[in-house]
Amino acid sequence: MNPIRKNGKLILGILGAVCVLLIVGDLVVNIIGDKQEKNGLVPGETGSNPPANLAGLDLAYETSSEDPSEKPDPVSLSNTDLSGDGNTSEGETGQEEPSESASDETDMESSSPEGTTEEESTEEATSEEDTSEQPTETEEPTEEPTEEPTEETTEEPTKAPDPREQVLNHYQNLGVVNDVNNYLNVRDSASLDGTVIGKVLKYGGVNILESTGDGWLKISFPYAECGYGYVYGEFVSVGEDAIALAVSNSMQMISVTTEVLNVREEPNTDCKILTQIITGEHYQVVGMENGWVEITLGTNDATGEDILAYVKDDYVELGYYLSEPIEYVPEVTINPVRTQLVEFALQYLGGRYVWGGETLGEGVDCSGFTKQVFAHFGYYLHRVSYDQATMGTPITAEQMQPGDLIFYSRPGLTIGHVGIYIGNGQVLHAYNVQRGIIISPYNYATPMKIVNIIGD
Repeated sequence: MNPIRKNGKLILGILGAVCVLLIVGDLVVNIIGDKQEKNGLVPGETGSNPPANLAGLDLAYETSSEDPSEKPDPVSLSNTDLSGDGNTSEGETGQEEPSESASDETDMESSSPEGTTEEESTEEATSEEDTSEQPTETEEPTEEPTEEPTEETTEEPTKAPDPREQVLNHYQNLGVVNDVNNYLNVRDSASLDGTVIGKVLKYGGVNILESTGDGWLKISFPYAECGYGYVYGEFVSVGEDAIALAVSNSMQMISVTTEVLNVREEPNTDCKILTQIITGEHYQVVGMENGWVEITLGTNDATGEDILAYVKDDYVELGYYLSEPIEYVPEVTINPVRTQLVEFALQYLGGRYVWGGETLGEGVDCSGFTKQVFAHFGYYLHRVSYDQATMGTPITAEQMQPGDLIFYSRPGLTIGHVGIYIGNGQVLHAYNVQRGIIISPYNYATPMKIVNIIGD
C-alpha cells in the first residue's frame, strides 16, 4: 500500500478519535452541570460539603422522565443532612451498591473520617439514613452499665452487756438450785442421814467445791465450822443452765460494808431511824438519790406496799445477787408443839407473797401466813398483824422460844408486820413480792412486840 495513503488513514483515525473524545467530554460536562444545578450547587462548589440551606430539605427522589443514569446516587445522598420531615423512600436506605464515579468517591471521602475505608464509610452513611426516619428525636446516650454495689455484710452491733451478769462474779463454780418446790436442805455430810444445817431457796446460788461422785455436791457454807456443807446434786443446775438461771433471777441489792448501819425513813440524817442493819446483810435496791440508796424493808401489812427506807451509799456496795444459803439449825424445845409448828412453817420457805392472801402453798401475806400456820395446830389468830399483837402473852427477846410471834412497825403503824421466831436468832416471815417467804435475823428491823401464843 502507498505509505502516504496508509499514514493518511491513520491520521484520519486519530482525528476521529479526538473528535469523539471532545464530544463525550462535552456531554459529561453538561451532565455534571445539570446534576449540580439540580442539587442546588453553584459552579465552583463541590458536592462534599452541602450548603447550609440544604440542611432541612426533603431529599426524597422524585421519578422523572430523565435517563436513570442521571439519578443521583443514593449512597452519595446519604452523606448529606437528612434531618428533613422523615419521609424517606426505600432508595435512601443505602442498600444499593455504590457507584464508582469520581464524584461519588469524592463525596464519600469527604464525609468519612480520616483513615476510614470506603466500605466503612458506606456503612456509616447507611446508619445515618436509618436514623433519619425519626428526625425529631435525639438519640439518648447509652447508659454505661454500672456495677451493682457489692452487698457488704455489716456486723451486728454489739449488745450492751446485761448488768445482771455481774452476779457471776460472786462464784468460782456456780450452781443454781432448781427443780424443787421451795428450798433445798444443806447437810453436814453427803447423806440423807446428815444433819440439816442450812437451806437454799429455789434459784439460790451455791459455790460448788467438788462432786462426791455419789450424787452429792460439796458447797461453800460459811456458817459451818468447817466452811462447807452438802446438797443433793440432782436439784442443782450447773454450766450454761446455771448461768442462764443466775442472770434471769438475780436482783440488784446492797451489801453492808460496815458493822452497823442506820436505816432512815427519808434520805437525810435529820429524820427518824427505822432500824439498823449489819455487815454482810443484803437488801433489795429500789433507786438512788443524792448519795443515798433507797431499799425495801419488806411489805406493809396494812397496804400491801413495799416499805421504803434509805442508807448512805458510802457504807454499802451495790451489786447483783442471788439468794444465798441460809443457816438453820433446829432449836431443841421442851414443848414438842413448838418444834412441830416450826418444822411445818419451814415447808413454805421460799413460797409466794400475795398481799391479802391466806392460802398456804398458793400465796400469803405476813399475817395470813402466821394465821394459817397456827390454825394447822388449832390456834386461832386474828387476820391482820396489829390485831394479832393484842393476843397471847407479851414477852422479852430473852424469853423468846421457837414458835413465838415477833411484830415490827411500818410507816404510819406501830404494828404492821409479823413473823414466826424459829430459834437461833432467826425469824421466818412473808417478806415481799420479790422475795416471798424468807428467813432473816430476828432483829433485821427493831422488834416492836413479841408474844407467846402457845404457852410453855
